[in-house]
Amino acid sequence: MERKTVHNPIVRIRAILMWPFLALWNTIYFILSLKVFPLVWHARVFYSMLFRWRLNKTPIPPSTFKNLMVFQPTIWKSSTPLGELDFLGHKSNATYLTDFDAARVYHLSSILRVGLHKWSKEQSGLLALLPVLGGVECSFRRSIKPGQRYDIVTRIIGWDQKWCFVVSHFVKEGVFRPRAFSDQGKGVKVKKEGRDENGDLEKGNFGESESDGDGKDAVLAVVMGKMVFKHGRKTIPPAEVLSDCGLVPAVEEGASFGSRTMGKPVDDAGAGDGSELRVNAIDQQMVIAKAIEERRLRGLEVAQSINSSDEGVPFDFNEDVAFSKF
Repeated sequence: MERKTVHNPIVRIRAILMWPFLALWNTIYFILSLKVFPLVWHARVFYSMLFRWRLNKTPIPPSTFKNLMVFQPTIWKSSTPLGELDFLGHKSNATYLTDFDAARVYHLSSILRVGLHKWSKEQSGLLALLPVLGGVECSFRRSIKPGQRYDIVTRIIGWDQKWCFVVSHFVKEGVFRPRAFSDQGKGVKVKKEGRDENGDLEKGNFGESESDGDGKDAVLAVVMGKMVFKHGRKTIPPAEVLSDCGLVPAVEEGASFGSRTMGKPVDDAGAGDGSELRVNAIDQQMVIAKAIEERRLRGLEVAQSINSSDEGVPFDFNEDVAFSKF
């Protein structure tokens, strides 16, 4: 018996009209979720490594007493696509770490590039010196809404004999407004009033946005990580790496910071020129080294929480009964 096929014109019209709709939806979804598509994260990271490190041969500006380059932040801009939303319609908790990784690579590629070039040249290897992340700690302050843009402000806060600690603040877009950038990149406008009378970069602004009050509500999340510098299987002390990068002055071991000051008054014979301060190179380096050391120690106090988490909650391998398994 021959089977008859019933052709319903309405069904065919619906099918024909559905294809353009699906194509449009897929295009919109692709554009709005490009950030989470496969290999896009890798492309963003490699872009930072290529243009902020490998192809960037410019030296790091020298530190001054007011502007210590090793602690200066970088800004990484991002947003929340559809693919990063959880079931509550907010940015998923896990995606903060992928953003942190991208911002951290950008920061290290920018601020450590001189040392990375030096190690690559002397050791004849592209990854002769590799910063390896050893742990993270994340604190959520405010939810990030769909499509919301935000800035990730990343900086080094301190280091010890093994670990170097970095922190990233997720803040609302535009609330952190530096008046100038030490390492000026193309396409970034710098105001002329960004330097004070001594030529130092002025302190940036932490601006206020709607209902931000004193700016505290503008901080959306804080991620702190600790990393170690590896040359093969050998661990390189962070102080040595930062010194190779020109970020930490080379001060002789055992040198006392004592009562060194930024400068000393000129002698009586030269006091008629307005008592200007005279600073020699050694005193300048000692003062900068002292300022870096003081700030490093303050950063280590903040970083104790991530260090204590390694041993604070030991794992019991002898547990006999578990509740369930997925």
